[in-house]
Amino acid sequence: MVAYADGASPAAARAAVKAAGGTILKENTRVGVATVRSSNPAFVRAAAAQRVLAEAALEQNPDNPMILRDCKGTTCGYYQYLRGTSMASPHAAGVAALIVSTHGRKDPRHGGLTMSPGAVERVMTRTARQTPCPFPPIATYPDRAPDLTYTARCEGTLAHNGFYGRGIVNAVTAVID
Repeated sequence: MVAYADGASPAAARAAVKAAGGTILKENTRVGVATVRSSNPAFVRAAAAQRVLAEAALEQNPDNPMILRDCKGTTCGYYQYLRGTSMASPHAAGVAALIVSTHGRKDPRHGGLTMSPGAVERVMTRTARQTPCPFPPIATYPDRAPDLTYTARCEGTLAHNGFYGRGIVNAVTAVID
């Protein structure tokens, strides 16, 4: 499963997959994902697929502000601006793991370290950077289709709001707390 980079048309993504030796088995252009089969080992890796799709998006629109290409010699990395729960959840899970690794106690029964979920939550909440709603409190997210957008309104207080919850996790502060 690969996701189209923001700004890549389904046609550009299909061409990029084919050029890399892949075959699209199934795609959902509304959501912007495709299931791809390839015998090319480099393409099978998700990172390679995402690189191909990011390149296709930049070829179609070189001024795409949502994708940054950073090259050192012939090696390039692609960074895409993404936000929301699907981006915050893996970061929060990683910070939770760091909290357990530094503040947890030995678990003689199962090995490794353990810490109660409530204790992890308290450290994470106490060390998060409280972030207010932006001004203006409206964010508009462009969709892949040219005539669709999604608009969200941030509501709440500095301590808890609809965009940042109880704050932005801070891994360093959580570990040294």
